[in-house]
Amino acid sequence: MDVNINLSQFENVIQSIQSIVKHSVDIGLVNANDEVMSYAIENEYGTKKIPARPFYRTGLIDGFRRKTLDMYIKKELEEALYTGEDWNTFYKKIGEKGEFFLKDSLLRGGWVPLSEITIKKKGRSTPLIDTSNMFNSIGSVVKWYINVHYQII
Repeated sequence: MDVNINLSQFENVIQSIQSIVKHSVDIGLVNANDEVMSYAIENEYGTKKIPARPFYRTGLIDGFRRKTLDMYIKKELEEALYTGEDWNTFYKKIGEKGEFFLKDSLLRGGWVPLSEITIKKKGRSTPLIDTSNMFNSIGSVVKWYINVHYQII
């Protein structure tokens, strides 16, 4: 039995495989347990008793930090394309910058002040920072996945 392999097609196969590999980065409370996640959601959107303190939206989605992150992503993308940097490194940098913005948002605040009752209970007047569990849960995870398209004949 003879096997003929056309090596000129090999490069096309490699390019096709590379084109289906995708990356993404999740930025947020990636290390949070259910209790921390509930606390974060209650503070992000507010409840009947707690005013909204939208650290996530101000950290990544709205305003100055978002514009700065967009410019950073553009700069890093241009650099990655120019230098041939691998995509995992590119997304890791984006994740680290996003982590910084979220933590910065938590620390800088500008939130509605705590009530006197809450201050007495906590022993301090700093919103969103009780045990640092939420702060320490902020992280990023680079993910990659392959989109496979197939057809059943």
